[in-house]
Amino acid sequence: MTKDKVYEALTALYLRLNGYFTTGLVIHSAERGQNAGEIDCLAVRFPSHHQSLRSIKESDFLDVSDKMIDLIICEVKIFRSQV
Repeated sequence: MTKDKVYEALTALYLRLNGYFTTGLVIHSAERGQNAGEIDCLAVRFPSHHQSLRSIKESDFLDVSDKMIDLIICEVKIFRSQV
């Protein structure tokens, strides 16, 4: 597994652990065998979602709402040092 795929998997796992349904998305082109674009992670979380059996609280960083649907579209980048 390449480094960028590891970061994509970690991002999806982080979101899943915070109650999001996650998937990737490939936008196909009109030319067979090609794609027009790709979204690394598409995540959605619905209102009133809770996992009361888990002892882990949702991340405060995400500031999730219990009143609105939350949609996240991610393009995961890795930092490559110039050194």
